[in-house]
Amino acid sequence: MKKIKLCLFVLILTTYSSISFGQTATKADSVEFCGKHFIAPKDCETIGNMIKCSDYVFTWTYEPVSDLPRHQKELLAQIEKPKEQNVSVLNTDLIGYLSKVDTFDSLLIIGKVNGKGVIISLFVNKAIKSTADLPEFTRQLITIK
Repeated sequence: MKKIKLCLFVLILTTYSSISFGQTATKADSVEFCGKHFIAPKDCETIGNMIKCSDYVFTWTYEPVSDLPRHQKELLAQIEKPKEQNVSVLNTDLIGYLSKVDTFDSLLIIGKVNGKGVIISLFVNKAIKSTADLPEFTRQLITIK
């Protein structure tokens, strides 16, 4: 039940961000992530702050830094047996949380990157043990330590 709530929460966050900013599904050439621009992956759909590919879904939501501790507590309460993982996001050291959501492996990262409060979610269809296990696009953003 908690896994379903987590999936719904992430879906609501990404849907809200795409509706509130008037963004629609596009074949974007680039995406903005924490103040930097990156070339969008080919053969993927870009919807606001979500990149949806055949083998992964990557989302990020900006939140006030002051709200991050509350969001972290709420999200972690919905994850069954989260495993802490040291990560780096754009050269900022943070703690990520690995878990299993249905048939997907998930990486949740909550923190401050380049002055922005951000909640990052990655859902992939294989285990995440090292940076090499991340999709090619996300490897330029996230490093597993």
